[in-house]
Amino acid sequence: MISNLYKTDKWLVWVAICASLSLSIWANYMDDIVNNDGTEYIKSAGAMLQGDWATALHTYKWPFYSLTIAFTSLVSGLSLTMSAYVVNAIFNTWLVIAFISLVRLLGGDRKTLWFAVLVILSFPTINKFRPYLIRDPAFLALFLSACYAFFLYINGGLKRHNAIAISCFILAALFRLEGLVYLLISQVYIVGRHVSTRGGRLIGLLALFVLLLVLLIFISWWQFSSTDELGYASVFTQPLRFFEATWGQFGETFAERLRVVEEYVLIGYSRGYALMALSWSAASIVFLELIHALYYLYFFLWLLAWRKGLLFPQSALYAPWRFLVLASLPVLFGFVMLEWFLTSRYTITVAVLMLLATPFLLASWYTQLKAHGKNKGVFWLVIILITLSGIKSLDLGTKKHYLRTTAEWMSENLPADARIYTNNRILGHYFGGEIKIGNYWSDRQYYEVDALLSKRQMQYAAITVKPQHMQHLQRVTNMLNRKILVIFENEKGAQVRVFDFSQMPDGEMPAPIYVK
Repeated sequence: MISNLYKTDKWLVWVAICASLSLSIWANYMDDIVNNDGTEYIKSAGAMLQGDWATALHTYKWPFYSLTIAFTSLVSGLSLTMSAYVVNAIFNTWLVIAFISLVRLLGGDRKTLWFAVLVILSFPTINKFRPYLIRDPAFLALFLSACYAFFLYINGGLKRHNAIAISCFILAALFRLEGLVYLLISQVYIVGRHVSTRGGRLIGLLALFVLLLVLLIFISWWQFSSTDELGYASVFTQPLRFFEATWGQFGETFAERLRVVEEYVLIGYSRGYALMALSWSAASIVFLELIHALYYLYFFLWLLAWRKGLLFPQSALYAPWRFLVLASLPVLFGFVMLEWFLTSRYTITVAVLMLLATPFLLASWYTQLKAHGKNKGVFWLVIILITLSGIKSLDLGTKKHYLRTTAEWMSENLPADARIYTNNRILGHYFGGEIKIGNYWSDRQYYEVDALLSKRQMQYAAITVKPQHMQHLQRVTNMLNRKILVIFENEKGAQVRVFDFSQMPDGEMPAPIYVK
């Protein structure tokens, strides 16, 4: 993939690699606080290096990203946190190269490739996740590599290209489950369009059925068996009971979604339309979140490219590209129907697939501009907007330094053997010592903190709350009636209050130290 691109324009490859690495370094410099999920990956990787695999899997049940971090740390000698940033920078750069290589395979000339560099490096949805320690860059890099091999096979390639595509989809699934879904989608297309004999199609359909069955079993096992009393091993030890319990949970989850729509949306009127209302809501969420992930400017450019028939010069690959995009939509729809939420992290796969059309539109537009000189101002305005959107997406300054400052204060001022509780994983990560970490903020937390106090399990508690939940924090403060040692607050008004549970207050409590 990269060798063919390098033969086309080696300077383009080096510019793309250096620019991507520079963006990752900048993103990590601007936001040097590990994100919530990142703390769990690092903790899991640390347990792996110590040989404690049970703790590693209990900390985060998706082990492959943590394993990559642990291996990088072991080989390089870097800290786990630095190794995680290195891993993310490598995968983000791989993603950029894979995107440009796909544009080349779809018929892009040298000019189109340079526009592809501009587009992928400026794409806000990718840039805003650069400082985060998450699995998505690894998944996207392997997914785009799989698409490259898949398109190569469709365009008259060898069987080994399909084998490479299958391997990359499976590797992508090690980071996000969608890899198996796209593996199934790609092979459905191949069986439907590229297997000519009746016997070959029959064998292919049987293989796809087996693959679908394996996929459903794996999704069921991964999503539900860990919370069921049967446990992960039940799929082998008690398969019938496993399927009964798993699909029962699916049914209960879906029934709960319908109940919520009936009671809080339809409110007693036309309850028979609950399924229709739920489906319409899910479809709307998918559409709006996809536009949000693709970004409004790029969505407009994609519509323009599609309207003018300027998607790809390599027309033989238009059909498989369209099939991948369209087949992704019911997958997202099903996810929303089941989980009832969707973020740009989940729609970014489809967004990047659609983004492949943008460089071709810009290149065609630029060619027409040079030939006829029309719409010159509009073209350069679009280029400026793309560049500005990329620059704006790199404004990644964090507002979470107060969490690390709180952790450092606690390490210096609280007894080394103290029993401490916090409801913030980032704070717990930077504290470093023994600390009980609970969920963030919910109504149940009132009772959790109160229970910790009444049972005298904890001597200190660092309670974090966002500005919009400040009334909850005041309620808990009044309920606990304990001395507040210190209050740390960031510029947006989010606070951490460190409570002293070790002794009952005697008389009027002194004012806490306030750090803003």
